[in-house]
Amino acid sequence: MRLASNKYKYSQNPVFGSMTRSERLADPLTGEIHDYDQSTFLFRDPVGTFGLPKVLKDCFRSGADIQVYGGSDGSDAYSLLMVMNQVLGADAVSQRYPIHSIDLSSERTRIAESGIFGLVSGKFGIETAKWAKYIKPEWLNIFDSIDNPSGDILDAGINDQLDRPCEHPEISHMTHRQLAQMAYKWFQIKPGPKSQVHFSVGDIRERAKMPFTKPSILFCRHFLYQLKPQDRTEVIQNLSKNLPKGSMVVLGDDEKGTVQAKELFDNGFKTIVQPKELTGVYWVKT
Repeated sequence: MRLASNKYKYSQNPVFGSMTRSERLADPLTGEIHDYDQSTFLFRDPVGTFGLPKVLKDCFRSGADIQVYGGSDGSDAYSLLMVMNQVLGADAVSQRYPIHSIDLSSERTRIAESGIFGLVSGKFGIETAKWAKYIKPEWLNIFDSIDNPSGDILDAGINDQLDRPCEHPEISHMTHRQLAQMAYKWFQIKPGPKSQVHFSVGDIRERAKMPFTKPSILFCRHFLYQLKPQDRTEVIQNLSKNLPKGSMVVLGDDEKGTVQAKELFDNGFKTIVQPKELTGVYWVKT
């Protein structure tokens, strides 16, 4: 899959501000060569992600549209897909809970559609430990491994810290070096799972102005606060007006008590109180 010589090239991620490695790989859809960012953000918000199947079973038995705004490279959408397929079954997800990943950037949408992922979160792969405990081996069946294009992935300047044991108790038997060797690989989403996620370019500021015809769950994690205050207020007011009763807006795990949470409350949304861990994350249109 590698079509160009590998030189470590670190690029500033414009959204998350992390230094991440990029490689030149072929887009499997077009054959064109593009730079791919090694960093992904699988299971960035485990509370909201793992809470979704219970919410669907309790509140949306007949189905719901799941829309991920600020979908970026598809990490959020594929995290949700892995959890939902495992708990609910792929057929139920495809038939009753279609997943839409929507982003302003046509380039990020193209990357998401290509299905090429690096299983790394954070600088040098060390932060992968924060989500590695959530991965079940069977979930990785949605990936086809691509030959590791990098050879030796280690920079001499970080050898000392890479030889330390991982801090997370569930992977403390591994060194950071072993974790990095596991993580710095490229994978491609298989056609079946990839077909379960629908990618598109879109703007929530415009979409929120139109009625939603079906019960919907809108994942706006780490997204609404990036809007200008006036735009954010207008989006939330329009969602309050145009979402069907019982629809939900989902914030990030660490967005409890934020301005966007207060504005949801002020515009007719109430937060789930059970299970307790979802309070302040899932907001219901009343």
